[in-house]
Formats: sequence, structure tokens, C-alpha cells
Amino acid sequence: MRTTERVIAVTDTPNVRSIGVMRRLGMSFVPFDATIYSMTGAAWQARPR
Repeated sequence: MRTTERVIAVTDTPNVRSIGVMRRLGMSFVPFDATIYSMTGAAWQARPR
């Protein structure tokens, strides 16, 4: 049987409804330093190949 060590949820700070869901699920806030990159679907499609 496989078990999950940890579940991580990420949301934008202003998204208080999602934060509320995470809290109701029993998740706790864990401050961390991270570098996050993102790309829109349109940018992905337009990227040079």
C-alpha cells in the first residue's frame, strides 16, 4: 500500500476562499522561499521551437 507523505496546496495570497478551504482541510501555513516560473498557454503555443 502506498502512502502520501505530504500534500501541498498553493494559491495566490489574495485568494481568501481557497485559503479558507485549505484551513478547513486542516492544512497549516508553511512559510518558504521559492523561485516560481510560469507561462501562459498562449505563450507556450507561441514559443520558438
